Amino acid sequence: MTRPRSPVSWRHGRRPGFALLAVMVIGAMAAVAAATIVTVAVASAGVAGADRRSELARAAADTGLADVLDRLGWGLAGGSDPLVHSSYSASLAGEGAYVVALTLRPPGAGWPLTYDVEVCGTHGAAQAAVHAVAEIRPTRLPCGVSVAGRLTCQAETTVRGCGVYAGSDVRGRENIAFSPPADGGSPSGAPPADGAHGDLWPIAAVHAGGRIYRGESEEHAQVGSDDADTDACVGGTPPSACTALPAATTLADLNSRSCAPQAPSQDESLDLTTLAGPASGGGLVVVEHAADGPLRITGSRPLPPLAPRLTLVVLGDACIVAGPTTPADGVALAGELIVSGALSVQAPTAITGSLAAGTLQVDAPLVVNLPHDWRDQAPPGGLSARVVAQW
Repeated sequence: MTRPRSPVSWRHGRRPGFALLAVMVIGAMAAVAAATIVTVAVASAGVAGADRRSELARAAADTGLADVLDRLGWGLAGGSDPLVHSSYSASLAGEGAYVVALTLRPPGAGWPLTYDVEVCGTHGAAQAAVHAVAEIRPTRLPCGVSVAGRLTCQAETTVRGCGVYAGSDVRGRENIAFSPPADGGSPSGAPPADGAHGDLWPIAAVHAGGRIYRGESEEHAQVGSDDADTDACVGGTPPSACTALPAATTLADLNSRSCAPQAPSQDESLDLTTLAGPASGGGLVVVEHAADGPLRITGSRPLPPLAPRLTLVVLGDACIVAGPTTPADGVALAGELIVSGALSVQAPTAITGSLAAGTLQVDAPLVVNLPHDWRDQAPPGGLSARVVAQW
């Protein structure tokens, strides 16, 4: 008789197919896990790549915004008939590019000029937009007669359309006279207005950080002193913004854009007759004067429209003298003369625009005429552009 199998024998025994099945399940699970990891890695790489392209697109937009500010500051917006609308595009290294559109708002509102700026930056398929409001002011360079230190006037000094602003003492006040600009701008019979800093002083006058002297005496100790003059004696020290020379960063920028870049000058003379502005209209000349004596400025430059306005910057000392090419009526230029060191006027000189120096000694007749519409005639480098809002 056949003996039946014990139930225990098959319940606790091993079937050969179970082990293979377990191996297959585990392998499938591992494959799925590996595939998931690969998918996640690929997706992460794609996201990182997209993020990188987005960052590069935003960088392109920021580059475009910096470019349009630079263009606005260097003449794109200036003039008596300011630009109302413009658009342009530019390509960058690699796949980057940007498109700029700007619109004046509102047209005809005067200074400061305000522009709506839209910049779209791209990198491949990625895009980024920047919206900003840019403000343009014609006050990057000193305006009027600005002296960082001492001013001494031993000869007749006629100032039209602006005041005189000095950071230290002013001597020879009896030789300084004010009148309206040659092209008008003040009502007949009214005291000449200060067209440069009228928000601070409505009437053209002398403003000194030290004291003002007529002859050997302090002006405000004398009877009949000019009530519009201010100095340390009467608590009227002018703000440094009215007397300071351009900042080092501004001078460096001007130097890098000079239409006639100069190595440190070993020659002691500069003839204005030989200076020519670029074809775009206007001229910027920066001279780094390294010689021991002052740079001698001589000759004469025709006034607009015969020649564009000139910004002449001398890094060092200078003196204005008569030379072989100087006309009988003296040295003349239109625009701005900036001398970082000491300036001495030793020949009759007429400047249509502004004059700034570290110190100023006037030993020959000097006329500085600031036109009433000087904001529309900003000299090269005279405009500043900044963002006042961005989103």
